[in-house]
Amino acid sequence: MKSLTKKYYLYILIVLSSLTFYNPFGIIQPQYGKLLFYSICMISLIYAYKNGINIRKVKYPKVAYIILISGIIFSSFMALFFHEQSFMTSFIAIIPYLLGYLVFYILIKFNLPKEKIEKAIWTFCFIGMAIYIINMLTFPNITFGETKDEYDTSRGILRLNIFSLELIVLLFFYSINQWMITKKKKYIWLIFLTAVFIVLSVTRQYILLSSILGVCFILKKASLSKKIITLVLCFFVYFEVLPQIPMYRTMVELSEEQAERNKTEKEDIRITAWKFYTYEYQKNKFTAIFGNGVPSIGNSEWGDEFQKTIYFEYGGNGCFTSDVGWAGFYWNYGLFATIGLISLLLKAIFYRKQKNEEYLTYWCIFIFITSITSGPIIISKQIISIMTVLYIIFRNRINGMITK
Repeated sequence: MKSLTKKYYLYILIVLSSLTFYNPFGIIQPQYGKLLFYSICMISLIYAYKNGINIRKVKYPKVAYIILISGIIFSSFMALFFHEQSFMTSFIAIIPYLLGYLVFYILIKFNLPKEKIEKAIWTFCFIGMAIYIINMLTFPNITFGETKDEYDTSRGILRLNIFSLELIVLLFFYSINQWMITKKKKYIWLIFLTAVFIVLSVTRQYILLSSILGVCFILKKASLSKKIITLVLCFFVYFEVLPQIPMYRTMVELSEEQAERNKTEKEDIRITAWKFYTYEYQKNKFTAIFGNGVPSIGNSEWGDEFQKTIYFEYGGNGCFTSDVGWAGFYWNYGLFATIGLISLLLKAIFYRKQKNEEYLTYWCIFIFITSITSGPIIISKQIISIMTVLYIIFRNRINGMITK
C-alpha cells in the first residue's frame, strides 16, 4: 500500500512539475521549472525500474512504443551528423519531450489503478478552471502562469491560458459517456461546465471538433427519431442562436478575414508550415526518414539559424511546430517515430472498451485530428496527458484482462 501511494504521488508530481506547479505570481523561473520537471521524472523512472511490475510479459503495443522512443532518441544523432549540433546539446534538447513519452512506461511499471488516475485527472481539470477564473478576475495581473507582453482580444473575449485544457475536453467526453449510461443530472451540468471552458479557450479547432465529436457520441446509439430531432436542433442553434452571440460573430469574421487573405495575398501559415516541415526544410533523404532532431535555440549555430528562418522568412508570423503537430513531429523525429506514434493512437482508438470507457476513444480521435493544426503531440505537458490516457486504455491488457 505504501509503495502504491508513493507511485501515485510521484505521478502527481510529474504532472504538476510539467505545469511548473502553476507558477503562482511567476516566482518559478523557466530554468528552475525545467530542473524540477527533469528531476522528478528521473526519480520516477528510477523508482519505476526498481520497484515497478515486471512488464516483459505485459501485453501492450510494445513494438510501436519502442519504435517511438527509439526514433526520438536517434534523432539526436541526426542533429549531430547533418546539422553539426553536438550530441549532448541535441540530447538535452529532446529531454522534455522524451520524458513526456516515457510517462507511459512509468505508468505501466507503476500499475496504478484506473480510478486513482481518473480522480487525479478530474482534479487537474477543476484546478485549471478555477485558475482561469482567478486570472480573469485579477487581470492584467496574472496570478498563475506566465505573464505575456500582449494578450489576444481578436476573438471577442480576452484569450487567457487554460491549464489542462486537453483534459477538460476529456472530462467533457467523460460526462457525456456517464450521462448516457446513468442519466444523472449532475453529468448534464458537467457537460455544460466543460463546454463553457472549451468555448472560453477561444481555440476554434477545439471548439469545433469537440462539438462535432460530442454530438456524434450522443447520437451513436440514439433512435432515428432522436437523431433527427437532435440534428434539427443543432441546425437551429447554428443558424439562429449562434449568430446572435457577439463572440461567435467575432470568431466567424476572423476566420473569414483569414480565408480572404489567403486568397488575395498568400496561403495560410499552417499550410506553409506543413510544406516547410514535411519536405522544404529537410536536409536530405536520411533526415526525412530518421528526423532532424530538435534545434537548441541559443545553444547552437543551427538552433539560432533555425530560429531566424522560422521567424524572419515568413513575414514575422512564425512557422512553428506547435501549429502543425504531425508535420513538426515528423520533422523532429522522422518517419519511423511518426509511424510508431500513429500506431499507438490508432490502436488506442480501435481497442475494444467497456461502455463506461467509450469516452476515451473520442478523446483519442480528438487528439489525432487536432494534432494536424496544433501541437499536443509535441508539447511536453500535453504529451503527459496523452500518455496517461493511453495507459488507462491499455491497462486491462497490462493486467492480463481482455475487455469484452
